[in-house]
Amino acid sequence: MRRVNIEILKENANLTVGELLTKLEEEQNAIQQKEDKEYEELKSKYNNVYLKGITNSIIFGKTLEVINITEIVSRERTTDWNYIYKFNGNKISFSKRDINKRTINDHLDIEKLNTYEIITEEEYNVYVDKYKQLSKELEVLINYKIF
Repeated sequence: MRRVNIEILKENANLTVGELLTKLEEEQNAIQQKEDKEYEELKSKYNNVYLKGITNSIIFGKTLEVINITEIVSRERTTDWNYIYKFNGNKISFSKRDINKRTINDHLDIEKLNTYEIITEEEYNVYVDKYKQLSKELEVLINYKIF
């Protein structure tokens, strides 16, 4: 069921039900068009983009996240009626307790997306190389035999 804007009802008390429905549908269509335009702009800004940001995880503590969003695939509403955006991509995480590189199918809201810095592919590849170097060093350390 659609939410009815009480202000529209007050402002248009002299309209017939049909005219009021038409006005409400026009308002709803205008809102939908605006949201669709914003979504397309967001997709063009964040499809195939590289991001870097610091998060603070309860488990891992301060973590550097480097993300390659390959595609924004959809948007959904949260319980408080805000949008979250689902995306596919790759993520590298560096913290004192963990390093990790993985393929992701995740979601973020616009506020969280805007906390990340957009970086170049070359900068992203520096982090990929660093991840590979650290992983190799850990593998040697883990497999090192004293005797």
